[in-house]
Amino acid sequence: MATKSVTFNGIYGATKAAGSAGGGCTATRKCLVAIGIALSDETTALTTGTNKAVFYMPYAMTLSCVRIGVTTAPTCACLVIDIQKAGATIFSTQPSIISTCLNNFKCGPSPVLSCTAMGNWAKMSFEICAVGACVAGAGLKAWLIGKRA
Repeated sequence: MATKSVTFNGIYGATKAAGSAGGGCTATRKCLVAIGIALSDETTALTTGTNKAVFYMPYAMTLSCVRIGVTTAPTCACLVIDIQKAGATIFSTQPSIISTCLNNFKCGPSPVLSCTAMGNWAKMSFEICAVGACVAGAGLKAWLIGKRA
């Protein structure tokens, strides 16, 4: 499972490496960043459980949203995940994907964050709380989106 970090220079989708000419992060210009985490492989049916992925934040950031998506949609029930920082949930409403949908961006209720401050080297763990009842779903990824602190 892979982790991918993308840095945006804050100009409507234009991407530039931090510190490159014409953009980048500075103390006054906070970069929009997205950290992607694979919580499963692409084909194996999802199962519930804790510590599906664990990593340490590579830098401090203020989280603005979390998106989740799958390659194979869950059916007959919603897919629900939780993300914990140092053992405590970061949500008051967890992200979910409703039956037959591929992501929580276009399908499903918006997750509500109860904690947005992610410290440098904070331990992040991912849990799958519920899977589809007929088809569990497969190929789950989560994206942490926010601004570098």
